[in-house]
Amino acid sequence: MTASPALSFLFLTALLLPSCSRSSGSPVEGKTKTSKPEKLRLVQVQKLLPEAIEEKLPCTGLVESFRKADIRSLVTGQVVEVPVHEGSHVEKGALIAQFDDRQAKLNVEASKIKEKEAKDQEREAVLSVRENERKIKQAKLDFDQAGRELERVRQGVKEGVRSRKELEDTLLAYDQAKSNLELAKAALEKAQIGLEKAKTSVQSAKVATLLERRKLEDYCIRAPFKGTISKLDIKGGEWVPAQTVVGKILDESHLVTYISRPQNELELIRIGMPVLFEFDHFEGARISGRIEWISPDVDTTTGNFRARVSLKDPKKRVRAGMFYRAWILTGRANKALLIPKESIIWDGDRGFAFVAREGKAKRIKIELGIEASDKVQARNVQKMPGLGNFAFGDLLIVAGQKGLHDGQPIRIKEKAPGHPKEKPSKPAAAASQNKDN
Repeated sequence: MTASPALSFLFLTALLLPSCSRSSGSPVEGKTKTSKPEKLRLVQVQKLLPEAIEEKLPCTGLVESFRKADIRSLVTGQVVEVPVHEGSHVEKGALIAQFDDRQAKLNVEASKIKEKEAKDQEREAVLSVRENERKIKQAKLDFDQAGRELERVRQGVKEGVRSRKELEDTLLAYDQAKSNLELAKAALEKAQIGLEKAKTSVQSAKVATLLERRKLEDYCIRAPFKGTISKLDIKGGEWVPAQTVVGKILDESHLVTYISRPQNELELIRIGMPVLFEFDHFEGARISGRIEWISPDVDTTTGNFRARVSLKDPKKRVRAGMFYRAWILTGRANKALLIPKESIIWDGDRGFAFVAREGKAKRIKIELGIEASDKVQARNVQKMPGLGNFAFGDLLIVAGQKGLHDGQPIRIKEKAPGHPKEKPSKPAAAASQNKDN
Protein backbone atom coordinates (compact mmCIF):
# COMPACT_ATOMS: atom_id res chain seq x y z
CA MET A 1 0.00 0.00 0.00
CA THR A 2 1.33 3.38 -1.00
CA ALA A 3 2.06 5.90 1.91
CA SER A 4 0.22 9.16 1.89
CA PRO A 5 2.20 12.42 1.25
CA ALA A 6 1.54 13.61 4.88
CA LEU A 7 3.02 10.46 6.42
CA SER A 8 6.05 10.72 4.14
CA PHE A 9 6.68 14.31 5.32
CA LEU A 10 6.51 13.33 9.02
CA PHE A 11 8.94 10.46 8.44
CA LEU A 12 11.49 12.73 6.75
CA THR A 13 11.19 15.35 9.51
CA ALA A 14 11.91 12.74 12.20
CA LEU A 15 15.05 11.66 10.36
CA LEU A 16 16.36 15.23 9.99
CA LEU A 17 15.83 16.42 13.62
CA PRO A 18 18.67 14.39 15.25
CA SER A 19 21.02 15.56 12.54
CA CYS A 20 20.12 19.24 13.20
CA SER A 21 20.50 18.90 16.96
CA ARG A 22 24.01 17.46 16.61
CA SER A 23 25.12 20.20 14.27
CA SER A 24 23.87 22.97 16.64
CA GLY A 25 25.74 21.51 19.68
CA SER A 26 29.38 20.44 20.09
CA PRO A 27 31.04 18.87 17.06
CA VAL A 28 31.02 15.14 16.69
CA GLU A 29 34.12 13.43 18.08
CA GLY A 30 36.77 12.98 15.44
CA LYS A 31 35.63 15.92 13.34
CA THR A 32 37.37 19.37 13.17
CA LYS A 33 35.86 22.28 15.25
CA THR A 34 34.43 24.89 13.01
CA SER A 35 34.54 27.92 15.59
CA LYS A 36 37.49 30.30 15.20
CA PRO A 37 40.15 29.99 18.02
CA GLU A 38 40.63 33.01 20.35
CA LYS A 39 43.54 35.22 19.30
CA LEU A 40 46.63 35.17 21.55
CA ARG A 41 47.24 38.44 23.45
CA LEU A 42 50.83 39.70 23.38
CA VAL A 43 51.87 40.71 26.94
CA GLN A 44 55.00 41.61 28.84
CA VAL A 45 55.70 40.05 32.23
CA GLN A 46 57.83 40.59 35.28
CA LYS A 47 58.81 37.91 37.76
CA LEU A 48 57.56 38.54 41.29
CA LEU A 49 60.38 38.20 43.80
CA PRO A 50 60.42 39.07 47.53
CA GLU A 51 61.35 42.68 48.30
CA ALA A 52 61.84 44.76 51.44
CA ILE A 53 59.49 47.64 52.14
CA GLU A 54 58.78 49.92 55.06
CA GLU A 55 55.19 50.17 56.20
CA LYS A 56 54.34 53.86 56.07
CA LEU A 57 51.07 55.61 56.84
CA PRO A 58 50.84 58.89 54.89
CA CYS A 59 49.47 62.05 56.45
CA THR A 60 49.52 65.79 55.94
CA GLY A 61 49.07 68.80 58.17
CA LEU A 62 50.54 71.97 59.61
CA VAL A 63 53.40 72.43 62.07
CA GLU A 64 52.66 74.33 65.26
CA SER A 65 54.43 75.28 68.44
CA PHE A 66 53.76 73.09 71.47
CA ARG A 67 53.60 76.22 73.62
CA LYS A 68 52.04 79.38 72.25
CA ALA A 69 50.13 82.20 73.87
CA ASP A 70 48.46 85.49 73.17
CA ILE A 71 50.13 88.61 74.55
CA ARG A 72 47.20 90.29 76.27
CA SER A 73 46.77 93.52 78.23
CA LEU A 74 45.33 92.98 81.70
CA VAL A 75 44.51 96.63 82.42
CA THR A 76 43.17 99.63 80.59
CA GLY A 77 45.84 102.25 80.12
CA GLN A 78 48.47 103.88 77.99
CA VAL A 79 51.53 101.97 76.81
CA VAL A 80 54.65 103.91 77.77
CA GLU A 81 57.40 101.41 76.88
CA VAL A 82 57.85 98.42 74.54
CA PRO A 83 61.44 97.12 74.91
CA VAL A 84 60.98 94.21 72.43
CA HIS A 85 59.95 93.82 68.80
CA GLU A 86 58.64 91.14 66.49
CA GLY A 87 61.18 88.34 66.25
CA SER A 88 62.76 89.07 69.64
CA HIS A 89 63.85 86.04 71.65
CA VAL A 90 62.86 86.54 75.28
CA GLU A 91 63.35 84.67 78.52
CA LYS A 92 60.53 83.77 80.85
CA GLY A 93 59.45 86.88 82.80
CA ALA A 94 61.06 89.35 80.40
CA LEU A 95 59.28 92.71 80.05
CA ILE A 96 57.28 92.99 76.83
CA ALA A 97 55.30 96.18 77.49
CA GLN A 98 54.98 98.73 80.29
CA PHE A 99 51.74 100.67 80.95
CA ASP A 100 51.42 103.95 82.82
CA ASP A 101 51.26 102.73 86.43
CA ARG A 102 51.47 105.97 88.46
CA GLN A 103 47.95 105.69 89.86
CA ALA A 104 48.52 102.03 90.70
CA LYS A 105 51.69 102.92 92.63
CA LEU A 106 49.79 105.56 94.62
CA ASN A 107 47.16 102.98 95.45
CA VAL A 108 49.89 100.72 96.81
CA GLU A 109 51.25 103.54 98.99
CA ALA A 110 47.77 104.35 100.30
CA SER A 111 47.26 100.70 101.13
CA LYS A 112 50.58 100.63 102.99
CA ILE A 113 49.47 103.61 105.11
CA LYS A 114 46.23 101.84 106.02
CA GLU A 115 48.21 98.75 106.90
CA LYS A 116 50.43 100.83 109.22
CA GLU A 117 47.36 102.37 110.89
CA ALA A 118 45.93 98.92 111.45
CA LYS A 119 49.18 97.78 113.02
CA ASP A 120 49.18 100.83 115.35
CA GLN A 121 45.63 100.00 116.41
CA GLU A 122 46.73 96.45 117.08
CA ARG A 123 49.53 97.70 119.35
CA GLU A 124 47.03 99.91 121.24
CA ALA A 125 44.73 96.92 121.66
CA VAL A 126 47.63 94.88 123.04
CA LEU A 127 48.37 97.64 125.59
CA SER A 128 44.70 97.80 126.54
CA VAL A 129 44.64 94.07 127.18
CA ARG A 130 47.75 94.29 129.31
CA GLU A 131 46.29 97.23 131.32
CA ASN A 132 43.07 95.36 132.00
CA GLU A 133 45.00 92.25 133.01
CA ARG A 134 46.86 94.39 135.57
CA LYS A 135 43.54 95.83 136.82
CA ILE A 136 42.15 92.35 137.25
CA LYS A 137 45.12 91.34 139.34
CA GLN A 138 44.63 94.41 141.57
CA ALA A 139 40.90 93.87 141.80
CA LYS A 140 41.42 90.25 142.76
CA LEU A 141 43.88 91.31 145.47
CA ASP A 142 41.37 93.84 146.79
CA PHE A 143 38.60 91.27 146.70
CA ASP A 144 40.71 88.71 148.59
CA GLN A 145 41.66 91.36 151.16
CA ALA A 146 38.03 92.37 151.62
CA GLY A 147 37.08 88.75 152.12
CA ARG A 148 39.65 88.26 154.84
CA GLU A 149 38.62 91.48 156.54
CA LEU A 150 34.99 90.39 156.46
CA GLU A 151 35.87 87.14 158.20
CA ARG A 152 37.79 88.97 160.97
CA VAL A 153 34.94 91.39 161.60
CA ARG A 154 32.40 88.57 161.77
CA GLN A 155 34.59 86.78 164.27
CA GLY A 156 34.93 89.99 166.31
CA VAL A 157 31.17 90.46 166.34
CA LYS A 158 30.78 86.96 167.67
CA GLU A 159 33.37 87.65 170.33
CA GLY A 160 31.75 91.00 171.16
CA VAL A 161 34.83 93.03 170.34
CA ARG A 162 33.50 94.38 167.01
CA SER A 163 30.30 96.30 166.50
CA ARG A 164 27.46 95.54 164.13
CA LYS A 165 28.18 98.83 162.30
CA GLU A 166 31.73 97.69 161.51
CA LEU A 167 30.33 94.45 160.12
CA GLU A 168 27.97 96.31 157.80
CA ASP A 169 30.76 98.60 156.54
CA THR A 170 33.06 95.63 155.97
CA LEU A 171 30.35 93.75 154.11
CA LEU A 172 29.75 96.78 151.89
CA ALA A 173 33.49 97.01 151.14
CA TYR A 174 33.51 93.30 150.28
CA ASP A 175 30.64 93.68 147.81
CA GLN A 176 32.36 96.70 146.24
CA ALA A 177 35.60 94.72 145.79
CA LYS A 178 33.67 91.87 144.20
CA SER A 179 31.94 94.27 141.81
CA ASN A 180 35.26 95.86 140.89
CA LEU A 181 36.67 92.41 140.07
CA GLU A 182 33.71 91.61 137.79
CA LEU A 183 34.05 94.95 136.01
CA ALA A 184 37.79 94.35 135.51
CA LYS A 185 37.09 90.94 133.96
CA ALA A 186 34.49 92.44 131.58
CA ALA A 187 36.92 95.19 130.62
CA LEU A 188 39.63 92.58 129.88
CA GLU A 189 37.23 90.58 127.72
CA LYS A 190 36.30 93.74 125.81
CA ALA A 191 39.99 94.60 125.35
CA GLN A 192 40.69 91.11 124.04
CA ILE A 193 37.85 91.42 121.50
CA GLY A 194 39.32 94.76 120.45
CA LEU A 195 42.69 93.08 120.01
CA GLU A 196 41.19 90.37 117.77
CA LYS A 197 39.48 93.05 115.68
CA ALA A 198 42.74 94.94 115.42
CA LYS A 199 44.54 91.78 114.27
CA THR A 200 41.82 91.18 111.66
CA SER A 201 42.20 94.76 110.46
CA VAL A 202 45.94 94.23 110.09
CA GLN A 203 45.39 91.06 108.03
CA SER A 204 42.82 92.84 105.89
CA ALA A 205 45.18 95.75 105.33
CA LYS A 206 47.98 93.35 104.37
CA VAL A 207 45.73 91.58 101.85
CA ALA A 208 44.65 94.94 100.45
CA THR A 209 48.29 95.91 100.01
CA LEU A 210 49.02 92.60 98.26
CA LEU A 211 46.03 93.16 95.95
CA GLU A 212 47.22 96.63 95.04
CA ARG A 213 50.71 95.32 94.39
CA ARG A 214 49.21 92.56 92.23
CA LYS A 215 47.26 95.15 90.28
CA LEU A 216 50.47 97.11 89.88
CA GLU A 217 52.14 94.03 88.34
CA ASP A 218 49.36 93.89 85.73
CA TYR A 219 50.64 97.17 84.33
CA CYS A 220 53.63 95.17 83.05
CA ILE A 221 53.17 92.52 80.34
CA ARG A 222 55.82 89.84 80.81
CA ALA A 223 56.75 86.74 78.80
CA PRO A 224 54.93 83.66 80.18
CA PHE A 225 57.72 81.36 78.95
CA LYS A 226 60.95 81.39 77.00
CA GLY A 227 60.17 81.94 73.34
CA THR A 228 59.98 84.25 70.34
CA ILE A 229 57.69 87.22 69.79
CA SER A 230 55.96 86.21 66.55
CA LYS A 231 53.58 89.19 66.43
CA LEU A 232 53.41 92.56 68.21
CA ASP A 233 50.82 95.25 67.50
CA ILE A 234 52.03 97.95 69.93
CA LYS A 235 54.99 100.29 69.67
CA GLY A 236 54.37 102.65 72.62
CA GLY A 237 51.99 105.54 73.26
CA GLU A 238 48.81 103.60 72.45
CA TRP A 239 45.78 103.60 74.73
CA VAL A 240 44.80 99.95 75.10
CA PRO A 241 41.62 98.54 76.71
CA ALA A 242 41.86 95.62 79.12
CA GLN A 243 41.90 92.07 77.67
CA THR A 244 43.14 93.27 74.28
CA VAL A 245 45.42 90.87 72.38
CA VAL A 246 48.46 92.91 71.37
CA GLY A 247 50.71 90.11 70.08
CA LYS A 248 51.69 86.47 70.15
CA ILE A 249 54.58 84.46 71.58
CA LEU A 250 55.61 80.90 70.77
CA ASP A 251 58.25 78.40 71.78
CA GLU A 252 60.24 77.48 68.67
CA SER A 253 62.34 74.91 70.52
CA HIS A 254 59.44 72.45 70.66
CA LEU A 255 57.60 72.17 67.35
CA VAL A 256 54.82 69.61 67.05
CA THR A 257 51.94 68.59 64.86
CA TYR A 258 48.68 66.86 65.69
CA ILE A 259 47.56 64.08 63.37
CA SER A 260 44.15 62.46 63.18
CA ARG A 261 44.00 58.75 62.36
CA PRO A 262 41.13 56.23 62.08
CA GLN A 263 40.53 54.07 65.13
CA ASN A 264 41.42 50.85 63.26
CA GLU A 265 45.06 52.05 63.36
CA LEU A 266 45.21 52.16 67.17
CA GLU A 267 47.09 48.85 67.21
CA LEU A 268 49.58 50.10 64.61
CA ILE A 269 50.62 53.44 66.11
CA ARG A 270 52.63 53.56 69.34
CA ILE A 271 54.44 56.22 71.35
CA GLY A 272 58.06 56.57 70.21
CA MET A 273 57.33 55.50 66.63
CA PRO A 274 59.42 57.43 64.04
CA VAL A 275 57.84 59.85 61.57
CA LEU A 276 59.46 61.33 58.44
CA PHE A 277 58.45 64.84 57.34
CA GLU A 278 58.86 66.34 53.90
CA PHE A 279 58.55 70.06 53.14
CA ASP A 280 58.31 71.70 49.74
CA HIS A 281 60.81 74.36 50.84
CA PHE A 282 63.55 71.79 51.53
CA GLU A 283 64.21 69.86 48.36
CA GLY A 284 65.41 66.34 49.06
CA ALA A 285 65.71 66.97 52.80
CA ARG A 286 63.53 65.20 55.34
CA ILE A 287 62.94 66.10 58.95
CA SER A 288 62.55 63.31 61.48
CA GLY A 289 60.12 63.20 64.36
CA ARG A 290 58.57 60.87 66.90
CA ILE A 291 55.11 60.24 68.28
CA GLU A 292 55.16 61.56 71.85
CA TRP A 293 51.49 61.39 72.83
CA ILE A 294 48.37 59.45 71.78
CA SER A 295 44.91 60.59 72.77
CA PRO A 296 43.22 58.30 75.32
CA ASP A 297 39.83 58.72 73.64
CA VAL A 298 38.29 58.52 70.16
CA ASP A 299 36.23 61.29 68.61
CA THR A 300 32.63 60.05 68.58
CA THR A 301 31.80 62.15 65.50
CA THR A 302 34.65 61.17 63.18
CA GLY A 303 35.77 57.88 64.75
CA ASN A 304 39.38 59.17 64.71
CA PHE A 305 41.95 59.51 67.46
CA ARG A 306 44.64 62.18 67.78
CA ALA A 307 48.38 61.81 68.20
CA ARG A 308 51.03 64.46 68.82
CA VAL A 309 54.33 64.26 66.94
CA SER A 310 57.41 66.27 67.91
CA LEU A 311 59.84 67.41 65.21
CA LYS A 312 63.63 67.30 65.43
CA ASP A 313 65.11 70.21 63.50
CA PRO A 314 68.64 71.06 64.70
CA LYS A 315 69.14 73.49 61.81
CA LYS A 316 66.01 75.46 62.79
CA ARG A 317 64.58 75.46 59.27
CA VAL A 318 61.02 74.51 60.11
CA ARG A 319 58.61 77.24 61.16
CA ALA A 320 55.24 77.02 62.84
CA GLY A 321 52.45 77.09 60.26
CA MET A 322 54.38 75.22 57.54
CA PHE A 323 52.53 72.58 55.52
CA TYR A 324 54.09 69.12 55.39
CA ARG A 325 53.69 65.63 54.04
CA ALA A 326 54.68 62.91 56.47
CA TRP A 327 54.90 59.14 56.79
CA ILE A 328 54.51 57.23 60.02
CA LEU A 329 56.93 54.28 59.94
CA THR A 330 54.85 51.58 61.58
CA GLY A 331 56.97 48.59 60.56
CA ARG A 332 59.05 46.85 57.92
CA ALA A 333 58.32 43.85 55.72
CA ASN A 334 61.54 42.20 54.54
CA LYS A 335 59.87 39.67 52.22
CA ALA A 336 56.95 41.44 50.64
CA LEU A 337 55.30 40.80 47.28
CA LEU A 338 55.01 44.18 45.57
CA ILE A 339 52.74 44.92 42.61
CA PRO A 340 53.69 47.92 40.42
CA LYS A 341 50.83 50.38 40.38
CA GLU A 342 50.84 50.68 36.58
CA SER A 343 49.99 46.97 36.27
CA ILE A 344 46.89 47.20 38.51
CA ILE A 345 43.41 47.16 36.98
CA TRP A 346 40.87 48.95 39.17
CA ASP A 347 37.22 47.98 39.47
CA GLY A 348 35.76 50.63 41.77
CA ASP A 349 37.86 50.50 44.92
CA ARG A 350 39.08 46.95 44.26
CA GLY A 351 42.40 46.32 42.54
CA PHE A 352 43.25 43.34 40.35
CA ALA A 353 46.36 42.10 38.58
CA PHE A 354 46.96 39.46 35.93
CA VAL A 355 49.61 36.75 36.08
CA ALA A 356 50.69 34.39 33.31
CA ARG A 357 50.01 30.75 34.18
CA GLU A 358 50.00 27.84 31.73
CA GLY A 359 49.82 30.15 28.74
CA LYS A 360 46.76 31.99 30.05
CA ALA A 361 46.04 35.21 31.95
CA LYS A 362 44.82 34.64 35.51
CA ARG A 363 42.97 37.55 37.19
CA ILE A 364 43.66 37.86 40.95
CA LYS A 365 42.21 40.36 43.39
CA ILE A 366 44.85 42.24 45.40
CA GLU A 367 44.49 42.32 49.17
CA LEU A 368 46.16 45.69 49.65
CA GLY A 369 48.93 46.05 52.22
CA ILE A 370 51.77 48.54 52.53
CA GLU A 371 51.70 51.25 49.89
CA ALA A 372 54.84 52.79 48.41
CA SER A 373 55.14 55.60 45.88
CA ASP A 374 55.06 53.30 42.82
CA LYS A 375 54.16 49.88 44.27
CA VAL A 376 51.68 48.30 46.60
CA GLN A 377 52.00 45.17 48.71
CA ALA A 378 49.72 42.21 48.05
CA ARG A 379 48.97 40.40 51.31
CA ASN A 380 47.29 37.39 49.67
CA VAL A 381 50.54 35.46 49.07
CA GLN A 382 50.93 31.70 49.41
CA LYS A 383 53.77 29.29 48.73
CA MET A 384 51.91 27.70 45.84
CA PRO A 385 49.96 29.57 43.14
CA GLY A 386 46.20 29.51 43.63
CA LEU A 387 43.05 31.02 42.19
CA GLY A 388 42.84 33.75 44.83
CA ASN A 389 46.47 34.32 45.68
CA PHE A 390 49.85 35.26 44.30
CA ALA A 391 53.08 33.32 44.80
CA PHE A 392 56.72 34.33 44.62
CA GLY A 393 57.89 33.45 41.12
CA ASP A 394 54.58 34.34 39.48
CA LEU A 395 54.90 36.11 36.13
CA LEU A 396 53.07 39.39 36.61
CA ILE A 397 51.66 40.93 33.43
CA VAL A 398 52.94 44.51 33.40
CA ALA A 399 52.08 45.47 29.80
CA GLY A 400 49.14 44.48 27.61
CA GLN A 401 46.82 43.76 30.53
CA LYS A 402 44.19 46.30 29.54
CA GLY A 403 41.17 44.55 28.08
CA LEU A 404 42.36 41.12 29.22
CA HIS A 405 39.86 38.72 30.72
CA ASP A 406 40.42 35.82 33.07
CA GLY A 407 41.61 32.71 31.22
CA GLN A 408 42.47 34.46 27.97
CA PRO A 409 45.38 32.82 26.06
CA ILE A 410 48.50 34.98 25.98
CA ARG A 411 51.89 35.10 24.38
CA ILE A 412 54.77 36.58 26.35
CA LYS A 413 56.87 39.28 24.76
CA GLU A 414 60.52 39.16 25.79
CA LYS A 415 63.27 41.70 25.40
CA ALA A 416 66.13 40.54 23.22
CA PRO A 417 69.40 42.15 24.33
CA GLY A 418 71.39 43.65 21.49
CA HIS A 419 68.46 43.72 19.08
CA PRO A 420 66.71 46.95 18.21
CA LYS A 421 63.32 45.29 17.99
CA GLU A 422 61.57 42.95 20.37
CA LYS A 423 60.40 39.62 18.98
CA PRO A 424 57.59 37.60 20.49
CA SER A 425 58.69 34.31 21.94
CA LYS A 426 57.31 30.96 20.85
CA PRO A 427 54.50 29.39 22.80
CA ALA A 428 56.89 26.71 24.00
CA ALA A 429 59.14 29.36 25.51
CA ALA A 430 56.17 30.82 27.35
CA ALA A 431 55.32 27.41 28.75
CA SER A 432 58.90 26.86 29.94
CA GLN A 433 58.79 30.15 31.85
CA ASN A 434 55.51 29.19 33.46
CA LYS A 435 57.13 26.04 34.84
CA ASP A 436 59.14 28.26 37.16
CA ASN A 437 55.83 29.08 38.83
